[in-house]
Amino acid sequence: MQKPLHKLLTWASNMALYPFGRPKKVQNGELHYISGTRRCIAALIDLLLVVLVLQLMHGCFMYVFPKNEETFKAVEKYKMGASLKENEVILKNRYLYKVVALQTIQLVALYMYYVYMWTRFSATVGAYLLGLKVIDENSLAAMNFTQATKRFAYVGISGLPLCLGIIWSNFDSRKRAWHDMLANTVVVTRKSLLQYKEKAS
Repeated sequence: MQKPLHKLLTWASNMALYPFGRPKKVQNGELHYISGTRRCIAALIDLLLVVLVLQLMHGCFMYVFPKNEETFKAVEKYKMGASLKENEVILKNRYLYKVVALQTIQLVALYMYYVYMWTRFSATVGAYLLGLKVIDENSLAAMNFTQATKRFAYVGISGLPLCLGIIWSNFDSRKRAWHDMLANTVVVTRKSLLQYKEKAS
């Protein structure tokens, strides 16, 4: 009874951790390209951090620009498609301008976080905690500003069509997602990159 149960649990854990098969073992001095679980966990850590920061920004915005009762009623009437009085239109427009301004600031903050971390440390907080580096695929150095901007812009391309661009990384020889391929980047372990450079020098 124990052997079949052990086999079942082993199979289940392997499917959860390696849905596209176990990665090949990497020899010392070889680059260890990363996809799958570790990248997902790193992205999840970054997502939690980003959501926390964006919520703090939203809270500060609501504290500085509180929505009074008249504005709240005007916005609710607008959402329901009811006709608005002239003063209600003004209140609604002011509120919408503020919301657009907040979302623009949040997008810029998000962009600055990723681009700065990629160009300065070759890793976001999540990638750093998991020992990963996001680098140029040719020079194996940190991304430049243009490259980091491209990678940030192209992430949506990987995620939109049912995450096919992310899944693709499991079949690419260097574990590149679509946004990696478009920005000419790879994700490797920090340890393997250090060993590779030591061997090359």
